Amino acid sequence: MNIPLVHDPWLSEVLEKKTWRLDLSEVFVEEFLRNPACRQSFRNRQQGRVFIYGKVAVARLDWVRLLEEEGFHLIDTNVTLEKPVRIQGGVNRDETREMTADSCIIGFASPEDAEGVEMLAGCCFSYSRFHLDPEIPGAKANEVKARWAGNFFLEKRGDFMVVARKGGAVIGFLQLLRREDTLIIDLIGVDADRRRTGVGTMLIAYAEKHCGVFETIRVGTQMANISSLRFYERHGFMATAASYVFHFHGKSR
Repeated sequence: MNIPLVHDPWLSEVLEKKTWRLDLSEVFVEEFLRNPACRQSFRNRQQGRVFIYGKVAVARLDWVRLLEEEGFHLIDTNVTLEKPVRIQGGVNRDETREMTADSCIIGFASPEDAEGVEMLAGCCFSYSRFHLDPEIPGAKANEVKARWAGNFFLEKRGDFMVVARKGGAVIGFLQLLRREDTLIIDLIGVDADRRRTGVGTMLIAYAEKHCGVFETIRVGTQMANISSLRFYERHGFMATAASYVFHFHGKSR
């Protein structure tokens, strides 16, 4: 029986411990419950200095109980929201810029934005699953987000990135993934002093207009982040799914 753990080499490097993503399935859970050898094999993977994370649909309370019995801890409830997109345009990464009334410039990111984006990503999040996990130091959680955003400039993650600049400084960014006819908000951050000024709205509007032809824009956020939920709801997003996020931290012997 294959144990449904997928190695995450990037997160292993950042967290400095072997990291796995757990992908539960009906077949595995049935085998786990009936086969002691399967349970032992899974528990062997939990030994030592390891980190395992996974999601469970909120309706699967039986799976929730299983994970809790195996030492996993509930960290977050993730909410997926979607909205149909009617404004669609072509992609012009090099020339397309838009200036707002307060001289904030919105456009696709360039290599020169890398440092500013990483610095902003390393200080503007507080509700991510890494920040909510009491066993992950705040500095390490910030590093995860900074390097996550930085991966765009290394061509390791993301299909588009939109940035907002004010006086030459990056004050907001939007990292996006393209999956067939869906545009996914992978990461969005706005400088603390510029929140509630429309920067987030402008970033999303720019993406809808300039990131090609697609039918849906999707985002995931934390139930704990009420202001984020209200922001997306105001902009026409509706909740389509929810899942519990679990973390497991193995202990060194």
